[in-house]
Amino acid sequence: MTRTKPGKVTQLLDFFFDEVHSLFVHLGLRKHGGTNSASDFYVLFLTLTALLSIVPLVCFYTLSLDPHVVHWLGTEPQYVNLAVPVLLGSLAASMPFLKHLHPSRETVRVAVLILFLGASAAMIVSAVRLLHSSRAVSNQLVFHCGQGGSVSALLESEWRVLDQFHRTCVESVGNQSLHVQNCPGFVGLLTVPGRAETVAYLQSAEESLRCAGFCHFWASPLFTSGQALAGKRCASELGAEVGHAGALAALPTAFSGLVLLVVGAGLAGYENL
Repeated sequence: MTRTKPGKVTQLLDFFFDEVHSLFVHLGLRKHGGTNSASDFYVLFLTLTALLSIVPLVCFYTLSLDPHVVHWLGTEPQYVNLAVPVLLGSLAASMPFLKHLHPSRETVRVAVLILFLGASAAMIVSAVRLLHSSRAVSNQLVFHCGQGGSVSALLESEWRVLDQFHRTCVESVGNQSLHVQNCPGFVGLLTVPGRAETVAYLQSAEESLRCAGFCHFWASPLFTSGQALAGKRCASELGAEVGHAGALAALPTAFSGLVLLVVGAGLAGYENL
């Protein structure tokens, strides 16, 4: 009985794994003359996991934990960033367990396809959702600030209260450089429920982004002196930061999902798995 010729995917992957095994032998990781083993694939997959996880983990510790990103997008960017190392690590742990069960070759191929496609879909869907939500928040801040019952409307309303209070304070004290937090009666102004947190966020945005006002351009700074650039309103700065953070958090995860999709499809068509 003639042996069926391997498919192109199998031939290509056999050649690739042979080259990798030769490289491992050259590096002293395998004995010369030894046969290819499943451990070669696991080493490759763990290396791929590490490489694909670097950028999401960097984004997690830099962008996703940023207080402004958390304020407007919540913890969604954190989950999207952690999806890559968590899902890839789960796949790496599941494959030796799957082989330990000694299923048929066809069962292994189907299981690998399901696992890889499931993880890939989870990464891509979560990344697309984050891109959509971050773009929506960014557009609302930049183009529709203060409209409707949005969070920006509340911040703009509170900023107007502070601005009017500051103007009255400056006129009565006669000190144009006086910051609003140093005005007499400022502490009493914060007794309104929820206002202290809103004012603290407005102050944080003005100080960290070096902006002034919230929805309105060319506003005077309330909490700082000379740090705000002319016409640099806080809503626009926040919108840009949220949009960039969403894209930087989502795109590496989406890319990892696409890579996983290609790897899973290739392994599902590999006859020697």
